[in-house]
Amino acid sequence: MLTRQKKQTIYIIFFFILFLGILGGGVRVFSPNPTCTDGIKNQGEEDIDCGGPCLSCSENIEAEDIKVVETALLPVSFGIYDTAAFIQNPNNLFGSGNISYTVEFINENGLILKTVKDRAYILPAQGRYLMLLEERVEGFPVRVEFRIDSITWEKFSEYEAPSLTITNKTFEKVSSGTDYALAKGLVRNQSPYDFETVEIYVALRNALGEIIAINKTDMQTVRSSEKRDFPVVWKYIFEGEVTSIDAQAITNMFENQNFIKLFFPGGRFQQYK
Repeated sequence: MLTRQKKQTIYIIFFFILFLGILGGGVRVFSPNPTCTDGIKNQGEEDIDCGGPCLSCSENIEAEDIKVVETALLPVSFGIYDTAAFIQNPNNLFGSGNISYTVEFINENGLILKTVKDRAYILPAQGRYLMLLEERVEGFPVRVEFRIDSITWEKFSEYEAPSLTITNKTFEKVSSGTDYALAKGLVRNQSPYDFETVEIYVALRNALGEIIAINKTDMQTVRSSEKRDFPVVWKYIFEGEVTSIDAQAITNMFENQNFIKLFFPGGRFQQYK
């Protein structure tokens, strides 16, 4: 037979369990349902608001490597060099706003005289120039190597490349002043949006297609449908006869502040799956 004290203990435990059940039911009634944007790791998520019933925390991206198509090492003056590489992104759906690469200046014995690290971006299926100007190098480099160290890929589900074209390209040697040569062209922004910055890369080539001089410049606030001339000047003498001008206009689509007028809803150019 239960004693009075044991009965009281049982009653206390029963009402305590009942209270917890009522409290839990109230919390479930008045608390919002778990979502993939509530900032809480719940509903079987691998991390906060991702994995499980939500989008993958880290999608396995299988992208082809960036290809270094061409390099050039060009003397400017004693111990000063310009260098360029043309890289190609073979991926139609993947781009990167975070490429880390290394440039090595190498002498005839294969020794690395200088190493320079830099960062860049590349859009899906884009080929683009990388250029380092007026690098001081101790010794006598005979070649240069560009190496991609790391790259963070981003997948695009909706993508339209910026339409930046260059026409009316001309080259001339300057007979007066401190300049030696001048290249000019006409940039046209046929994209339906404006850009804060457009980068211009120019490579002068000889009859064999070899790069004999390079330079680059920036254009600020390039409006949609706008046409604008650009000049690129060389102040040093370079060898070779210029027979063609390779000019490229690109812009960084990974920086939202680069857009003066946003085209896609939500303020983002890149749309991911």
